[in-house]
Amino acid sequence: MLCPCNNKRNKLQKHVGNKLEIFTTGFHCQSCFFASVLIQFFWVLATILGKQALPMLLKLASVMVNKKHEWHAMRQLPVEIELNKAFQFHSVFACPVSRDQSTAENPPMLLPCGHVLCKHSIHKLVKGNNRTFKCPYCPSETTVAFCRQIHF
Repeated sequence: MLCPCNNKRNKLQKHVGNKLEIFTTGFHCQSCFFASVLIQFFWVLATILGKQALPMLLKLASVMVNKKHEWHAMRQLPVEIELNKAFQFHSVFACPVSRDQSTAENPPMLLPCGHVLCKHSIHKLVKGNNRTFKCPYCPSETTVAFCRQIHF
C-alpha cells in the first residue's frame, strides 16, 4: 500500500467535504510518522549497542579463527557481552515450578538441558544435598554445580 503522506495536503484539499476521508488520511499519516520514529529509534539503538559490542566480537572472531571454529556451528556466543546499565533490559521471569517471580535472592538458573528454573526450586529438587537431580521437564539429570545464573 502506498502511503498517502507524501500527498497529504493534496488529498486533504481535494476531500474537504468528506470528513471521514480527512480523518482516515490524517490517522494514516500519523501512523506512518510514529512507525518511522520507532524504526529510527531501533536503528539508533542497534548502532549504539553494536558500537559497544564490536570490540568483544572482533576479539572473539580472531580467537575463533585461530582455533578454527565456525560461527554457524554455535548456538550462542561463548562470551557474554557487557552493555552499559542504560541498555540492560530485564523482563520478568516466573519459575514454571514454583510460580514465583525471580528476584536477586532467587534468580533464574539455566540447566544444562536448556530449561530455566529459579534457584529455590533447584534447591528444593536437590533437597539440600549436592546430589544429582532430574529436570522436571525432560529426562536429563544434572547437579547444582552445572546450573548457571542467567540475566534476561
